[in-house]
Amino acid sequence: MNGAIASMALPSEQERKVRTDVETGRTRLAWLSVQDVMAEDGDSVRVDSGSYSTTVTAMNALKRIVVPEPPSGIVNVTGITDGGGGITIAITSGGVPVNLPYLTVGQVVGVPVVLAP
Repeated sequence: MNGAIASMALPSEQERKVRTDVETGRTRLAWLSVQDVMAEDGDSVRVDSGSYSTTVTAMNALKRIVVPEPPSGIVNVTGITDGGGGITIAITSGGVPVNLPYLTVGQVVGVPVVLAP
């Protein structure tokens, strides 16, 4: 848990809140993997999970990020940068790949979060 929360690069007060929420069972952490499935051309997306938000530049190699479990069970993924030919990313949640359309800048899609029991 410590490494996962540290990887979120939160301001110290927000990090303490997330840590407390996880320790008390108010929330769980979810790992997502983001990958550029075409040319590694600088595609980036913002991932919003409840009040937490992070921007990820997708690479051909999987990049794992951690987010607090969203209350709705859905994270929103917003296209931020199109390196050319559409934002071509794949997201895996809980080991389950999620089919996404080619995104455009500003387009938002909801991705279900799968947590291990």
